Amino acid sequence: MLKAELAGDGFDVTEAKAHAPRERLSWTRLKVISAGAVTESSAKTVVEGPSVAERSVRLGVTLTTGIPVGRGKETERRVVEERRVPFIELAFASPPRRARILAASFDYAVLGDRMSYSAELNFRALVAELAARAPLALRSRGRARCSRRLRPAGFPTSPSTTWRARSAGS
Repeated sequence: MLKAELAGDGFDVTEAKAHAPRERLSWTRLKVISAGAVTESSAKTVVEGPSVAERSVRLGVTLTTGIPVGRGKETERRVVEERRVPFIELAFASPPRRARILAASFDYAVLGDRMSYSAELNFRALVAELAARAPLALRSRGRARCSRRLRPAGFPTSPSTTWRARSAGS
């Protein structure tokens, strides 16, 4: 999803495709709101040699004494970088439609005056806004105890992923 707007009776979505039409997804058809995060990790090998100061000292000793001093030791080490990527999955019924909101690429201007300077606070505010507009939708609850467990079709889920049915009055 490229852009979304919160409307009174639905969620207006514009896809990333060129000249894609805007689509209205009704709040009453929103059946599942799932917020979560995945951790992406990437590994690379870094080769580190002697510092500039060490090389300067070695060059000075070589020029002074005429005796070549070794180049120093190069070390290789593996660096693993991890980053947390929050997302929201929305599942709509009739017609069946799934929308994924990636926190890093979403425009939080739809929050209006509730928008803050923190991406994490904006993400939480967006989840709360979606939940308020679709009170009957199932919501992910993490490790909390729930009355009903679901496994979304086509998505791998860990045993700790749970869903809870919400009534209109709660």
